[in-house]
Amino acid sequence: EERVVIPRSALHQNKVYVVDAENRLARVPVQVEFAQGDFYMLKTGLAQGRRVVVSDLTPAMDGMLLESFEDKELEKRLISQAGNHTN
Repeated sequence: EERVVIPRSALHQNKVYVVDAENRLARVPVQVEFAQGDFYMLKTGLAQGRRVVVSDLTPAMDGMLLESFEDKELEKRLISQAGNHTN
């Protein structure tokens, strides 16, 4: 069973900030399965492929317009660190 892995910086009081289809901020409630190193393995709440906000947004307001980009380096680090736990 595949699990979703997020960096610790992406969790905010049991919610993850995501970028929706209109490039706006949305908050998604999640349940953490476990934490290790620099990541959380999620049990529920976030579908594979969602664009997760990993930078600190202040203030973070639902619906605010975002400019997003993929952080390939962070993605590689997460895959490397979590690889033993996702198989």
